[in-house]
Amino acid sequence: GPPNAYTHLYTSWNMCFTMGLANFPILLVKLLIPAVSDLTTTPDCFMHRRAVALYLTVASQLSRSLKNTRTYAVPDSLRGVRETWARVNYSYWEQYQTHIQ
Repeated sequence: GPPNAYTHLYTSWNMCFTMGLANFPILLVKLLIPAVSDLTTTPDCFMHRRAVALYLTVASQLSRSLKNTRTYAVPDSLRGVRETWARVNYSYWEQYQTHIQ
């Protein structure tokens, strides 16, 4: 599977990305559950588990939108947090790129 540094960066980027979406509290939790984020028991299955979780989440979100289920808006107060998080992720991505080259 991918090296731990990459998977941690990938997970952090995913979490940051979800903060810009409706229902982000639900999406954020889905990224953190051990069945999706565990690297210790079966690290070779990490990307497969992420892909399955993404598929199920997209299907769930589409179903919610068709049913006109309540969504949770992203508070303006989190905009700065998300932007800072994105900058930190980018900085770590640059360090990672330097390390693997």
